[in-house]
Amino acid sequence: MTTTAEATAIGENAPVSIRNEPERNRWVATAGPDVIGALTYQFAGGRYVLISTHVDTAYRRRGLASQLVRGALEEIRTTGKKVTVVCPFIGDVMVRHPEYFDLVDPVHPGPGVTGARSEGSAAQNHDAHVGSVDSAPSSEPVDPARVANMRLMVLGAVAHHGPLTADDIEQLLGDWNVQAPAATKKPLIDRELEALTAGGFIRAEEGRSPGRSEWVCNPQGRAELHDLLLHLLTGEATEPFDLIPLLRFVRALTVDELVDGLRRRILRLDEVLAHKVSAIAHAPADGPERASEIVRLDWHRYNADRSWSLEFVGRLYSPADSAL
Repeated sequence: MTTTAEATAIGENAPVSIRNEPERNRWVATAGPDVIGALTYQFAGGRYVLISTHVDTAYRRRGLASQLVRGALEEIRTTGKKVTVVCPFIGDVMVRHPEYFDLVDPVHPGPGVTGARSEGSAAQNHDAHVGSVDSAPSSEPVDPARVANMRLMVLGAVAHHGPLTADDIEQLLGDWNVQAPAATKKPLIDRELEALTAGGFIRAEEGRSPGRSEWVCNPQGRAELHDLLLHLLTGEATEPFDLIPLLRFVRALTVDELVDGLRRRILRLDEVLAHKVSAIAHAPADGPERASEIVRLDWHRYNADRSWSLEFVGRLYSPADSAL
């Protein structure tokens, strides 16, 4: 490790230079022969995923980390590529130098970017379409993810287990432990049945019991279920274990769709995990601290989901799952 005295000597006698080492997926800052800082990245989806920034302790508080980030961004600009920002320090540099914000990928900005996601993102447009938020009770805050999840589960239940009455659907979702308070689940189901019927995805028919309708799925409903499942698998917002609804109706997707979506999901999980690791690395070093322990616990949740995703890809190619 370079000492402070050695760093001072190097700083006086050798200028700091920045270069890309693509074979090692990093930009480095060097002073003389020594590497004194590194910005790590992955190149994925035609863009640079900027993961972490580190400068040796002896060289900190001299603006070298910011210089390294700006040098990397300047070189990226010459390539015409976009960036996904995982490292929060890089996001802070961009706040201080907003001329670099045009480099951020509008669909995949990354968790390190300060500010709202681009209004034009595909995920937001899709949520606006499937959310049915306007029909929710105005007295309660609406979680678009929960609304979309309820639509997926109701449509999937009808498509895979219909014909079903509203009571049948409520019982089925209860057996599946779909997260919704018991007092509000029935109104949510009724709302989705109405919306899905109006959209032509399902239709009501005379049930086995007089005066009780049963819902069956139309062909366009199966296509809509496929799209909802694919959006859940490939959407930008990734939370641990959020694919449980998909697994109820996994056969609606092809093996190729599942494998491609899971691979992209693993990349997103890697971005989040790198962000968590960076946050842990910058936590106070003088003993356990509650905020850092929360991040550590969160890291384990995301890492468990990543491990399962990798295992599932392997099982999709095994003989036992070849019929999927």
